[in-house]
Amino acid sequence: DSAIVTRRLAREEGLLLGWSCGAATQGALKYIEENPLGKDDIMVIIMPDSGTRYIHKVYNDEWMKEQGFLEE
Repeated sequence: DSAIVTRRLAREEGLLLGWSCGAATQGALKYIEENPLGKDDIMVIIMPDSGTRYIHKVYNDEWMKEQGFLEE
């Protein structure tokens, strides 16, 4: 799930982030799903890495397919 969320952050938010950021975001989304925030609540997610090291992996469709993260 974190690889998919990492790619989603790039596509939808224009953020070139690393795998750890996708995992942090996925964890936050799961937490919110189970513990809805109130209208005045704020959640902060620390994005610990850049996506430059993952260009040939998480941002590569062929690699993602080979790993089973994307369908053929």
